Amino acid sequence: MVRSVDSALADVMKQTQAAVMLSPALRPWGKQYWQAQAKMLEEAESFAERWFERRHTATNTALKAVDNIANGASNPSDALKIVSDWQRYSMERIVQDFQEWAELCTRCACHVSAAETEAKNEAP
Repeated sequence: MVRSVDSALADVMKQTQAAVMLSPALRPWGKQYWQAQAKMLEEAESFAERWFERRHTATNTALKAVDNIANGASNPSDALKIVSDWQRYSMERIVQDFQEWAELCTRCACHVSAAETEAKNEAP
């Protein structure tokens, strides 16, 4: 009887998992990995919430700008000022996006580094 590749791969994964779980030297690495993973997920969720808030603000202010142009701009220079103001604030939001993204990446790298250090300290 010929075993399928999936079945053979599943067997290898089970054997590897058993070896990792039984090895005292590898337990701290697994624990620290998942703790770092949880912290990074919290960081990403927080970043995403703020990002979506800025996108909602951008959309709402764009709608107001369109309304102001349609209902209050008596000449092209008024419309240009309204669009210019919206763009300025939009650029500020984009800068905030990049700044927070860089901070997110830095914090996540720190979580991974701290987890690695802690795992080394816990390893037998």
